[in-house]
Amino acid sequence: MGNGSSLLKKLFNGNGDKNEVMNTEDIIDLSVNTNPLGMPKSAKLAITREMELYAQYPDPQCTALSERIAQHYSGISAKQVLCVSGVDDAIYRIIAAQQPRKALILAPTYEDYEGALRNAGCAVTYHFLQKEEKYQTTETILDSLTHDIDMFFLCNPNNPTGQVIERKLLNQIVDKCQENGTILVVDESFIGFLDKPEEYTAKGLIHAYTNLIILDGFTKLYAMPGLRLGFCISNNEELLGKIFAAGQPWNVSTPAQVAGIAALKDKKYLKETQEVILTEKKWLLNELSKLKIEVWGSCANYLFFPAPFPNTRKLLREDNILLRNCENFVGLNGEFCRIAIRAHHENEEFIAAIRRHVISGEH
Repeated sequence: MGNGSSLLKKLFNGNGDKNEVMNTEDIIDLSVNTNPLGMPKSAKLAITREMELYAQYPDPQCTALSERIAQHYSGISAKQVLCVSGVDDAIYRIIAAQQPRKALILAPTYEDYEGALRNAGCAVTYHFLQKEEKYQTTETILDSLTHDIDMFFLCNPNNPTGQVIERKLLNQIVDKCQENGTILVVDESFIGFLDKPEEYTAKGLIHAYTNLIILDGFTKLYAMPGLRLGFCISNNEELLGKIFAAGQPWNVSTPAQVAGIAALKDKKYLKETQEVILTEKKWLLNELSKLKIEVWGSCANYLFFPAPFPNTRKLLREDNILLRNCENFVGLNGEFCRIAIRAHHENEEFIAAIRRHVISGEH
């Protein structure tokens, strides 16, 4: 048992290098942007408490969980919710259900959109965000939404830039996609970390549009990557049915459903999350500012900024601190860094290491 446990601790790091295996006990991993509080205690207790259920097949419709999600986001019905085994599962299912011929994605953005699209034989076109605009999505995106685009994946806040799309532009994008018959998939995996998520979410728009699909999940906000739990929200029940049929029916395990229900009930956990992210973000931004490091994206639970010196990621790796490798994002290279906001002692060690390299000038 001990040997198996130690093997499980040696996992692929989260910085995009899947061929690099590391012992997670020896490093400060700022490359994985999950909640620094870890999985809610309420979810852990629920998983343990309901173990008798695991001898049965899971509910393929995730009925109780869908109802809880609908209650959590006011104005949404359970019929408009489809639970899946993580946001990536939703991405692949949506593509399989719709079989788009040509799709649009931002560059840079979450790389698995492109991987899933190309895996299905779909042509992918990029809308390149501009360095001069700090990789913020602007109204120029509307020019890229041409009539031949079957599907558009929009990450809000965007990953890895951390930039959000303002409400006015979001409304324009949804309208343009509806006009062109383009399926718009808005990935809101990180929206729960925003100071005021209600001002940016597209969830309230679903009633007016049949071409809009919202993705969200429990991986990031509730720190449950190992349980694999996400969901789609759409007003188009026929489309949700096709997405459901595009994968195997028992895709969400009973432990994941149990944990999801418990997590959504835990209002205290969300409040603590907001407080920790806000406090630590403010501290990090202040410390980076002292080192003359300008952060471009800081809306979510991660920070995006130009590398302060050559080989930043490599040098910090030698200090046992992992940053997200941005080289595998289309439109970026080694000049950029993304770090997750972690517990204060981890953030302190990161700043101390950055400061040493900046002051010494040995890079």
